[in-house]
Amino acid sequence: MADYVATIKKYGTTDSYSTEPDELEHCWPKGNYRRTSKKQFQRQLAQIRPCQARLRQIAHRISMANSVAASDETAIVDEDVSTDAMTHHQIGTSQKYPQTVGAFTAKYPSDPAVKNFSTSLTAHLLPRIKLAFDIPSLSNSTTNAPAHPYSPDAENVFLAKETLYFHKIMRVNFTSYDVRRSQDSFNPSTSHRDVMVLSGSASGHQFRYARIIRIFHVNAMYSGPRWRSDYTTCPLQVLWVWWFISKIASLSLSVFGILAKTLKMRHLAKLGYMSWKD
Repeated sequence: MADYVATIKKYGTTDSYSTEPDELEHCWPKGNYRRTSKKQFQRQLAQIRPCQARLRQIAHRISMANSVAASDETAIVDEDVSTDAMTHHQIGTSQKYPQTVGAFTAKYPSDPAVKNFSTSLTAHLLPRIKLAFDIPSLSNSTTNAPAHPYSPDAENVFLAKETLYFHKIMRVNFTSYDVRRSQDSFNPSTSHRDVMVLSGSASGHQFRYARIIRIFHVNAMYSGPRWRSDYTTCPLQVLWVWWFISKIASLSLSVFGILAKTLKMRHLAKLGYMSWKD
């Protein structure tokens, strides 16, 4: 051991003149020779190595795709979001985490939450895109309804690339009781995901309560009356929520038992979207 330092200084590291790497290299052709037909085995051995490299690349891509799908929205990192205190809320504008509507609903085939997802989404977006494009609407409702009635005109609403762009955080600015501007943040992957809004009803409880399931935005287009021939897209932000109610029938609880058990709640009612007026 004492001569190692002097020898390395004189001849270099031991792996530079060791015969061990060459001897170990014999193991590879000998092991793969059994996989050949023993006829023209040189060509077959030369083809095995690039095949193995190609299989490793495919396995790596599959592993990355599975890890993203398994982590779902928790894979979304924080985004740079505007912190302007004068705006009502801030949601990221990044499109780094896209998912098509078909792929999103296919991930939960037996989940009642995604039943008629596309239909209810377009029904929710219809009055919003009309307002954005200054198109007259027959509905002037100001209530924060948990569900949006179907309208044939909703079939004229399309999503660019049929894609949802997910986000992790929504920040809301508000005026506190001591007349100061403050800010709160919501993240559906944490316990800080419940919201309270005005009910918009003259009778009954003054507020409504919901749990945020997903935060995303879409690039919507409208092709109905007075549509734009250039197919201008309108970015619309969406909160997909569970609405709370004070009482719930046991039948409804069993229907929505899958998500109710996951969310550990006993008073979850209908799925819906947060009104843009709130």
